[in-house]
Amino acid sequence: FNNRYFLMRTMYHDYVNLCRRNFFQLNTLYPSIIDPFVDIPTDEVIGVACIYLGSLYHLVDIDDSFPIINFAGYNSGCIRVSIRAWIDRIETIPAYITVDKEVVLDDFINRNLILRINIHSLQDIPEHLSTGTYITFKFFYHSKLYQTARYCGKTTTPLIKGVIAIEQKITVDFLEFIRTGYIDMEVSNKITFINK
Repeated sequence: FNNRYFLMRTMYHDYVNLCRRNFFQLNTLYPSIIDPFVDIPTDEVIGVACIYLGSLYHLVDIDDSFPIINFAGYNSGCIRVSIRAWIDRIETIPAYITVDKEVVLDDFINRNLILRINIHSLQDIPEHLSTGTYITFKFFYHSKLYQTARYCGKTTTPLIKGVIAIEQKITVDFLEFIRTGYIDMEVSNKITFINK
């Protein structure tokens, strides 16, 4: 606040003394990118898709479309996601998966779980919110914010095509997260202004 207030006072001083109260000169001296009176808009959240991870406890893939719910509780489209899990390394036919025994993550404590989260596409995004869409989410206690690339363009069905790789040591806390937890995938877009 103090920094911004100082910049506003400096701008006013320049307006009075350097520009002689001429707005055209002030605009060349202070373009909107450095104007302290202008708030540069951030991206807007379209909604959140909630993806429960319970089936990964049995190493069963997740492959489905999930509704995107906006801040008012209404449906704002859906997201198509698939998630596959492996233990320690990615294998085509893992030896630990057999028809004779049920596989549960409890059997793999202190080993690494490898996840591949494949975000395929978004569908039925509201047209006025369909420019430059992308997806962000947090996972377990990771400090990193996972994010897909921004879709360049405007469409109600953007193909995101992002694969996010996550590795996590299997602990008791993590097992509880997999059994009862979920990922909130936040779908956002670039704010655009329409001149009329």
